[in-house]
Amino acid sequence: MDLSRVSIREAIRELVGSGLVDSTTHKGAFVAEPLDLSEIKEIFKVRYDVEGRAAFLGTKKITDSDIVRLEEIVETEFKELPGNYDSFFLNNEFHMILYRASGWRYLIKMIARINDQTMAYRASIYQRLREQKGEDLLRFADYKPFHDDHLQILAAIKAGNAADVRKYTVINKKRGLANITELSAELNNKKSRSIYGAR
Repeated sequence: MDLSRVSIREAIRELVGSGLVDSTTHKGAFVAEPLDLSEIKEIFKVRYDVEGRAAFLGTKKITDSDIVRLEEIVETEFKELPGNYDSFFLNNEFHMILYRASGWRYLIKMIARINDQTMAYRASIYQRLREQKGEDLLRFADYKPFHDDHLQILAAIKAGNAADVRKYTVINKKRGLANITELSAELNNKKSRSIYGAR
C-alpha cells in the first residue's frame, strides 16, 4: 500500500490501544483473541450504565446537524439491509454521535473501545456460523428490532426527552446482548429460542 514504517507502526499502536491487537516485545503484533461470552456479559452490564448516561446527557446537547446525520443513518439502515455488514458500523456511528454530544471525552474513548471489542466478538461468531452453516446469517427480520429501537431513540431525541432516550438506549443494548447470546448458543449447537426481544 506504499505506506511508511512510521504510518504502519502508528496504525498498529491504535489497534493495540483499542484492544483488537496484542503486541509483544521482540515477537510482533498479532490479532487479539475475542473475549469469551461470560466477559462480554459483564461488559454489557457496564454498557447499560455508561452508555445510558451518555445518551441522556447527549440528548441535552446534541446539534441539529447531528440529528440530520442520525436521520440519514436510520434511513440507510432501512434501505440497504438485509445482508449488509455495514449495519454494524452504521449502528456504532448512530450511538457514538449521540454519546459524543455529551461532551465526555475520556469516557467516549472508553465506550468506543468497548464497542470495538463487542463488534469483534460478534463478527467472529458470524464468521464461524457462516463457515459452519454455509449461509449468510444477516437477515433483515433479525435486524429490524434494532432499527425500530433507533427510530424510538431518534423520536425521543427530537422530543428532547432525555429519560426516554436513555431507556431506549439501554433496551437496545440489552437486545444486542440477547442477540449475541443466541448466536453463541447456535454456534455451540445448543437449543436456543428467540431472545431478540429485550428485557
